[in-house]
Amino acid sequence: PPLNARKPEPFVEIHPDTAATYQVLDNQLARIESQWGSAIMKVNVTDSVRRGELFVPMHWNDQWARGARIGELVNPVVDPISGQPESKHTPCSIAPWLPQWRALMLSRKNLPLPQCDYAAKVRGQHFYRYELCGQGTLESLAETARQFAAMASEPAIEYLDTPRHSFRCAWINDSGLHTCIYIGPGNTSTIASADRNWLASLFEKQSLNTMERKALLSGRSPAGVEDCGRTICACFGVGENTIRKAIQKYGLTDAAAVGKHLKAGTNCGSCVSEIK
Repeated sequence: PPLNARKPEPFVEIHPDTAATYQVLDNQLARIESQWGSAIMKVNVTDSVRRGELFVPMHWNDQWARGARIGELVNPVVDPISGQPESKHTPCSIAPWLPQWRALMLSRKNLPLPQCDYAAKVRGQHFYRYELCGQGTLESLAETARQFAAMASEPAIEYLDTPRHSFRCAWINDSGLHTCIYIGPGNTSTIASADRNWLASLFEKQSLNTMERKALLSGRSPAGVEDCGRTICACFGVGENTIRKAIQKYGLTDAAAVGKHLKAGTNCGSCVSEIK
């Protein structure tokens, strides 16, 4: 599970110049299409790939992400001896993909991915995280939440804002937080800005205190609890916000200095390029 934290969702890497040409934004969703198929991926803008090219890892399957099998887009021509596909020579297009709704769910249950346009499952410590997006109107947000969570009972706490198409709820039992889910419009940052690290930490507790219960439906950590941000160093659990704050506070000038101060990038080294 710790290694899942750094690159938890299917992603496509694209050069900044190419991203600007096709108007795709970093950390937003994009649809990739070829004559053989299509997929929806999270965009990672980076100069580690060449202009005019896209890179997508092949590690995700239907168990962990919906529509993320990059093999479905690849030119089916194979080498006659090795059988390897011509994956590095597949013409494709990329364009922004804007969902009409988004949902974030964390649950102790290992659930099958729901039928929606985009779905990704991330295994954590004592929980699974589900990132969901889709087109179309959700008729009943409360019923949709129960269906996603596969819960027959009513949630312990819930919040519904019908005019803003926003619904949040949580199931809590004697073992602590069991499931929480947040649903909102696709064009707002509410779901994207939820503090996933803090929510994940709640599943390690046998009970929630009053402050945690009050903050739970907001999806944000209570005042005084640091939001570490997106995990950069999976080996030592160092988040993006923590690194940025250390750089500003201590005047760190390179990845080596960050590593000396926070240990980030000093083990397997795979995150050093991102720290730079």
